[in-house]
Amino acid sequence: MRSGPPAAALYRAPDPLAWRSHPLWDQAPASWLWIVLLLSIAITTATMTGSLGWAAVACGVLVAGSPSVWLPTRYEVSRRGVTIRRLGLRMSIPWRTIGSYRIDRRGVLLLPHRRTRPTDFLAAVHVPWGPHGDQLLAAVVHHLGHPDGSTSHSGFRP
Repeated sequence: MRSGPPAAALYRAPDPLAWRSHPLWDQAPASWLWIVLLLSIAITTATMTGSLGWAAVACGVLVAGSPSVWLPTRYEVSRRGVTIRRLGLRMSIPWRTIGSYRIDRRGVLLLPHRRTRPTDFLAAVHVPWGPHGDQLLAAVVHHLGHPDGSTSHSGFRP
């Protein structure tokens, strides 16, 4: 006689997930490093150009170019894919458009191609573990398979 969940439960899609990430608090060391970098660039620009205006422009470009470091973001993971909402803008990434993924200590990096390319970082999307690390990993493995193509995971736990 078999024990454990019924076979149908093993193949059922994971429940949808939703959470909000506040990078300045949730990823404090990396975010604070950006603030130090930003201040350093502002001081260097002001010193070299003799203009606070150019320092403000340099800071503005850095802040505008890295919203994932500063702004609260809402992540949703469902049977359709991953949705990211920030400042009223919505980016949906269907599962079928994700070529591969990488797992790190902060979350999952969704990549556009199956084989790693030097330019992948330009189109990659990082989804932090948030409060649902185990469920996020289960959803990614369910929809995309294991990163190495095996049938069992290496035991990584977020």
